[in-house]
Amino acid sequence: MGLDSILKNDYPVALSYFKRALELDPSCRMALVNLGALYANTGNLKEALFIWQRASLIYPQNEEIASNIRKAKELLKH
Repeated sequence: MGLDSILKNDYPVALSYFKRALELDPSCRMALVNLGALYANTGNLKEALFIWQRASLIYPQNEEIASNIRKAKELLKH
């Protein structure tokens, strides 16, 4: 439902779905990745990085998460 909300450009609703998913399951990889992407795509790179770093503690071998962290760090340098 969060992804459907993103497709409709309804970011506040998407945010609430991802946060609710994480309340139910704090280790939900999809919710963590998508919440980070939502933050990044709405200009909040610091919060995106924080979420993806949290995800990397749970999923240290996940390349998608590692890639997102590298990209966010690079963008924050500029």
